[in-house]
Amino acid sequence: MNIPFASSDLKHNYTLPKNHIAYFIHLFVSSIPESIIVSESHSILNHDPQLLLKMILFAYHRDTFSGKEIVILNEDNLPMMCLSQQTDISYEEFNAFRKNEYYSDLIKQVFILLNLLLQEHPNLQDEEIPELLKWNHAIENYDKALYEKMSQDYDQIIQKQVDIAIEKEQV
Repeated sequence: MNIPFASSDLKHNYTLPKNHIAYFIHLFVSSIPESIIVSESHSILNHDPQLLLKMILFAYHRDTFSGKEIVILNEDNLPMMCLSQQTDISYEEFNAFRKNEYYSDLIKQVFILLNLLLQEHPNLQDEEIPELLKWNHAIENYDKALYEKMSQDYDQIIQKQVDIAIEKEQV
């Protein structure tokens, strides 16, 4: 993914390596049909839900669960800046997105399906990437038992940390 990248400190194009998790996240989330990404509650958001989803998934893969830390990651991490296209988003918006029941469930589902694909194909080759990292492929080919196990793990590990981080930031 070659995204034009310019800031006052850094003026050049940054190309994400094709084996980088941010690249995989971008491809996978971009393949999700708009009818799934956009819910009735998307109108409360100031930014595109697809953009928020990409950024949150990347943050979770970096064990970053606090909305404030996601903002910092977006300011300091080149792959995150590529995903966000240097869009400034407040921690309150990240937290509102994650607290929304529809989007919370979607984040979980996308996180699990993406991880299942990456586990099934640990050595992705460039020519395989576009076909394998597609929403329809993931939905049609996932192992239901493994999905359920990962869903429980997600609730116990990731969602628990997200809830703690959001609660701390509400104070």
